[in-house]
Amino acid sequence: MSVGVVVQKRRAASLWIDYVWSPTAVVEAPARMAPGAIMHQGQAETTYFMGLAEICCHRAETEAYLQNLESSAPGLYVVLRKGAAKGNSLPWHIHTVTASPYEAQACCDSDEDIVERVAMPPRISAAVRTFIKAHPVSPPLTKRKHRAAKEQSHALTHKPLGRDTPNRKSAGQ
Repeated sequence: MSVGVVVQKRRAASLWIDYVWSPTAVVEAPARMAPGAIMHQGQAETTYFMGLAEICCHRAETEAYLQNLESSAPGLYVVLRKGAAKGNSLPWHIHTVTASPYEAQACCDSDEDIVERVAMPPRISAAVRTFIKAHPVSPPLTKRKHRAAKEQSHALTHKPLGRDTPNRKSAGQ
């Protein structure tokens, strides 16, 4: 499912950086908006269309999607990475957009990425619910009980290795 990402750039109240970038929304993919296009410009902030991203669902993540949808406010997680992308002059690019809080948490391990939670549009929420119904959460693995082997009444039919084998020195002499 293709979506558009909206970000906001505002002046930082810091001596070390000039601007703070943060994703603010995920919208249905606009038909003719170029990546990096200014959507709104104010005195303190500028809102940009960052570009298009593809949301892909994976069977292994259905538990995470379900947990997200059952929260009080389901969201999507936008991950921005430093560096310009093709056709985009902005200093950040879209690394991924996901509905999995687990995947977003894994992206938080890097200090270089910006990870923000934004509201999940109803159409995407419905699509994720449909995916979960088609790929239900797997039940947890349970160990089977060990069944005792039947006692055999007869002795072993073979002899252990190393016993009753002729000595190599004596066999050749």
